[in-house]
Amino acid sequence: MSKYLIKSETCILQNIFTFYDIKRDLLLYDKVGVFSPDRVLQQIQDYKHLYNKSQQEQLDNAFNEINYLIKKDYLIDHNQIIGTKETQLEISDKDKELAEVTMGLRLKLDSMDKSLINERIKAHMEWDELNTRLWCSIANNVDETKHCIAGLNNYYSYDLPSENKSKAYDIIHKMLHLPSDDTPWEKIFDFKNDNEAKLKMYALRDWINDLPTEIKYHELTDKINHLQYEYSESLKRHKIQTRLTTVKTLITTIPKALSELVRLKFDKSVEALFDVSEQIVNFQKFEERNNLKGNELAYITHVNNKFEQNRKK
Repeated sequence: MSKYLIKSETCILQNIFTFYDIKRDLLLYDKVGVFSPDRVLQQIQDYKHLYNKSQQEQLDNAFNEINYLIKKDYLIDHNQIIGTKETQLEISDKDKELAEVTMGLRLKLDSMDKSLINERIKAHMEWDELNTRLWCSIANNVDETKHCIAGLNNYYSYDLPSENKSKAYDIIHKMLHLPSDDTPWEKIFDFKNDNEAKLKMYALRDWINDLPTEIKYHELTDKINHLQYEYSESLKRHKIQTRLTTVKTLITTIPKALSELVRLKFDKSVEALFDVSEQIVNFQKFEERNNLKGNELAYITHVNNKFEQNRKK
């Protein structure tokens, strides 16, 4: 099942100078859906003159890279996901309450005094978030082969038990390191296609699928933090055990290799040294590592180790 993070137009434009957050988005989701990416590009051009020269250069860069992601099919129009327009979607009984709240807020926003700029901005942002959540919920009912998660700032604004999977993705998303701005997009794409990363990602998604149907956001946060800490501690102990075994392997095998070199039996010395490297590789892929407590969340550590190194370079 493909996973899509759905961001509203407002969400993108309000954070246009931190546009590279999408690098982290793509480490967890297959694609990022946007409410009209073409309009986002147009608004960058329309409002660029309001900024100073340095900011204009940043906006030009954001424009080019957003265009690049659209062409690579990683940043797509939300309507591409289910192949229909929002107005054509039928609202299920479970979504009707959320739809009524969203519509009520829209009517309130439309009737507000236009001079109340700050109040209108706040109301628009709240409506925008609820509307994104509503669209994702409807889309998930229309096509069960895809899962859409709304990119939100506040899950508490309207709690739905049916959004437990989305809550889990939101919590884990915030735990992932943000790659540095100069990290090439190709490095993100290569990481997503790496077999080890895929294996850990699938394990994480499988764990999320098995979450209980009713759990509060804060309870889910505690559960994820606990599992992640367990995995971190178990991994430390496993690494110590691996190092001790590796040292033992080197002590017992290298002398054999050296003695064979002295006898000029080159083929045997290479074979003995190969034994060392083979055992080290075996430990890195050691079966016990997959049985560590909290291993279901190993993808978080895998991402953070990879991109923590990136930031230090």
